Amino acid sequence: MAVSKTLSNLLPKAYLSRLNDVMTSRGFPWYFLPNDVTYGSGYEYKFGDQNLFGMSKDGQTSCGWTHVLCHDSEPVSQYYDLFIPIVDHIQDRLGCPFNIFRLRLAMLHNSHHVEDYNTPHTDHETKHHTGLFYFHDADGDTVLFDKVDNPNGDLQQRIYDTFHQEYTPVERHKPEANKFVLFDGNRYHGSSNPISSQYRIVLNFNFHGMPDDVLTAD
Repeated sequence: MAVSKTLSNLLPKAYLSRLNDVMTSRGFPWYFLPNDVTYGSGYEYKFGDQNLFGMSKDGQTSCGWTHVLCHDSEPVSQYYDLFIPIVDHIQDRLGCPFNIFRLRLAMLHNSHHVEDYNTPHTDHETKHHTGLFYFHDADGDTVLFDKVDNPNGDLQQRIYDTFHQEYTPVERHKPEANKFVLFDGNRYHGSSNPISSQYRIVLNFNFHGMPDDVLTAD
């Protein structure tokens, strides 16, 4: 069974260069996350009524920066229109319908504090797919794990399992410029801090409505 699908060379080079210039300019508004980049987006991160922020294990958290472009399917950033053409390129390459309900830029700094990966997690309690777009070459892999959350299971049991079950990596994706990676959003995954690179910027996508065979379809 396919764990993920990779689309290389997703964007025209000039457009990719413009996005990198904007995100690394002095005027771009990054918002600091002092405690936990996994669940700290500036919005409450909930499964049902339970806010998961602050529940990560010690040693699996790190600080970072975020900029939310879209939340609950609504644009929440003045930069939304600049980045949304990326979605058009994804749709052209995949050839299937979907809905975007969250778009979030995330930046991690060079760090020796977190070893290997941050907190394994899923991005939402519902059935969904998750995508990651890498703007530049860096270290700091995205790690996909063996465990997959059941979106129809008991909510409290799912929350308990998230923070107590053992995880085994099954795939790792190194940040490479202009690469998009798609996977089952209910599969647990985790980011990694760069060690040799100064920083690592990705765009995180959360999709509803993708077909079940999207990872294996040509």
